[in-house]
Amino acid sequence: MTDLRVFESKAAEDLVGHHDARIPDGFPCVVDIDGKPVDAINDYLLDAYFVSCSVSSLKTLRTYAEHLADWFATLSRNRLTWSYARSSDLVSYRSALLRPTGINGKSLATTTINDRLSCVIRHYRWANTRNISLSKSMLTLISSDNSRTGLYVSPKRRTLLVKKYQYLPRAINPDHLDDLLKNLNNPYRLIALWALYSGARRGEIAMLRTGDIFSASVEVQVLCELEVKTKGGGYRTLYVPNTIVSKTKRYMAELSAKNPNFPLDGAGLLWRNRFGQTITPAAITSAFYRARVASKFPRRVRFHDLRHTYAINTLRSLYVIAKAKPIAPLKMLQRLLGHRSIESTMIYIKSIEEDPSTLNEALGFLNGEVLEGMVSEGA
Repeated sequence: MTDLRVFESKAAEDLVGHHDARIPDGFPCVVDIDGKPVDAINDYLLDAYFVSCSVSSLKTLRTYAEHLADWFATLSRNRLTWSYARSSDLVSYRSALLRPTGINGKSLATTTINDRLSCVIRHYRWANTRNISLSKSMLTLISSDNSRTGLYVSPKRRTLLVKKYQYLPRAINPDHLDDLLKNLNNPYRLIALWALYSGARRGEIAMLRTGDIFSASVEVQVLCELEVKTKGGGYRTLYVPNTIVSKTKRYMAELSAKNPNFPLDGAGLLWRNRFGQTITPAAITSAFYRARVASKFPRRVRFHDLRHTYAINTLRSLYVIAKAKPIAPLKMLQRLLGHRSIESTMIYIKSIEEDPSTLNEALGFLNGEVLEGMVSEGA
């Protein structure tokens, strides 16, 4: 079982056919070198998707499968059984992940390492609920007092997760942004404008369909409301300036007139390259990377920083509006960004650069309360 592989196919239902629920196409399945399913992993994936419903995205589920396959393969290479693995084995695994690997001699990102470790811990917690016999040290690890992750090593209480310094999102400098856009050709420039003026994620933009755009009315309102699929598999409302929607319509109509492989029907995905091929999220990232390299500004920026730029500038504007109207800026930004938790939105408070008096006013509006009213009540 040293080599494990994860694949997605219609045959996955046959490999884990003991499960009663219908398994969708693309469901990940882990098999060993002989093609036999690894039940300890596949049962967990099935439970997470169908029973506990803790995972709704097949893409996320595949990531879990890859993380666990790597852990199981590591144990197998060291002639260890997963159910008898000790917490010290997991610490050794973490140390191996921290070591530089690959051609560039760099270690994995902190987020990647912590995601792998967290996934392994969740799997052992699930195994414990199934009354599977585990080592004493692993039981101590998964039953820690830490309510969020419980990732501590006993008895020294050494933290298992790699310490990650908080990353504060930053807005892209206007001059740098202008230079980046100049180095992007359509449709990638249009895609960047969508992220910049609506705060949409890369995946949300890539999943837009032709019918979503050409059925939208841009005659009455300033903003166009579109339902988009989020990274978690749900849906949220995207508010896009009509000017951006109109530009997109014109470009796509011109592209369709030149390329018969790009029909303007409602079934297909919206974004196509000049050859009529669908543009994937990875292609968006690559195009933005090339534009950054060609830019005269040295700062490293990501496509996701366009969303951060939208969020920071919108939050500042909402604080200004809140001085005249009793609104909750942070809650409104949460809705605009499609965050499930307000905690994800609160990070932008630390990113705005305001003088102390303005920031105090901003915090006064955090829960929809007018600062002046609070002062008068206190008096």
